[in-house]
Formats: sequence, structure tokens, C-alpha cells
Amino acid sequence: LQNADTSLVWKIISAAEPIHTKAVPPLRDPITNQLHSTFEEKCQQFWTLFPTPPPSTTIPTLRPHPTTLTRTLRPITSLDIQRALSSCNMQSAPGSDGWPYLLIHQLHQALPSLLGSLFNASIRLGHHPSTWKHAVCVVVPKPGRKPALAKSYRPISLLPNLSKLMEKIIASHLSDAAIKVQAISNA
Repeated sequence: LQNADTSLVWKIISAAEPIHTKAVPPLRDPITNQLHSTFEEKCQQFWTLFPTPPPSTTIPTLRPHPTTLTRTLRPITSLDIQRALSSCNMQSAPGSDGWPYLLIHQLHQALPSLLGSLFNASIRLGHHPSTWKHAVCVVVPKPGRKPALAKSYRPISLLPNLSKLMEKIIASHLSDAAIKVQAISNA
């Protein structure tokens, strides 16, 4: 990327910005019938529909599986990344880092070993960057509903695409390894 044409990088990022993004119209409170138009007031309307769940007091104890997958796991390769990228929706909205799949794909084309090195180092060190765990919550209108009501929207969480890409590859590797040691069925 150091030698890349900066105008090309900017064009890629600009082209990947979702064109379907719309502002949420003023929301009507179903109880008071009052119209809320400021960002804070709209957030409060959504907050009443999507409250934070109470913290769980009991965490189930998981028994370790008798089969270990450690020896069957392999490093992430450039081909793994290419396969995973080819199954990603290039128009998918990016998460908090703002990196669209199109940019990640172009980065992988320009520097094929970079992402593999990053992902393998993350696995080897047992470190999943905290920024990859940060989701942006956006509301999406439900089809056929009145846009003035908060209940006409559903929340979705947008995680960083780099994180989703690595998780997709690891899930594939784990599935392959589990089949190999017969921890799960191939059927």
C-alpha cells in the first residue's frame, strides 16, 4: 500500500460506501404520539425496543472433548484467504474500521502474504485484536412498515470485515479438522 496510488485507494473506499444508507425519519412515540426528530430522541425510542439484556449469572460448564484438533490445524494460506474472499459479498457494509471487502480484496491482490501473516500471528499469539470485537449497531427498516415507528426497524451489528474474514477461514479449518478426526460427520 505504501507504493499504491492514493487516489486509487480513495476511489475503492468511496465506491464501497453503501448507496442504500438513509437517515432515519422522525419517529413517533406510540404512547404519547409525540414526534422525535433529534438523534438523541431517536436513540431513546430505539433503546426502549432494544434494551441491554441483564447479565447472566450462570455460565454453563463445558466438558472438554476427548479429541484434540491441535495437531490437525494448519496455517492460513493465501489460497484460504482468496477462497474466503470469493464467497464474501463485496457490497457488504463494513464494520467500525470502515474497511470494505473490496479494499481487503485489493490489498490481498497487491500483497498476498500480508493477511496470512497477520491472521497466523493472531492465532499463534492467541490474540484477537479488541478493535475486531467492536460492532457498530445500525437499524434497518422492516419492509412494508411505517417508517415513523421505531418498531418498524430491526438492529444489525456490523463487525469489522477483517475479523469476519479470519473467522470464516478458521471455521472452515476447524470443520475440516473435526471431520478428519471424526469429531463430526462429513454427511
